[in-house]
Amino acid sequence: MKNKLLLLIFLPCSFLILSSCTPGQNPSAHSLPKYKDKIVLLSNESNYMSENAYYDALLEFISKHPAQSGKLKKLNFENHKKDCKTLNIKEAPALVILSKNGKVLNRISGTNVTKQAIMKAIQKTL
Repeated sequence: MKNKLLLLIFLPCSFLILSSCTPGQNPSAHSLPKYKDKIVLLSNESNYMSENAYYDALLEFISKHPAQSGKLKKLNFENHKKDCKTLNIKEAPALVILSKNGKVLNRISGTNVTKQAIMKAIQKTL
């Protein structure tokens, strides 16, 4: 009798607890609508000298496509940790290209990236 009582109490409680669990977000579905249709450079201002390839690539891109200059957005990595986490960016410098609905189309990050690799990523995506 005591076992049945415990079962009657435990079973509904366990269903209640388990039904409140929800699966995590799909990691490939990163988006940030506030930066929709943007090319976002996440910069580490304390180590900006390591970002030369990113700046060179962006300057070359804008010189060839001046109408696209409005798409550029620079953010300080340290001041935008929540956005970086949403975009799955773990280090700066990083370049993230977002679609018109704010989904990540392409990203490239790290200090050992060449200007050519960055240009290729931008051209391939846009």
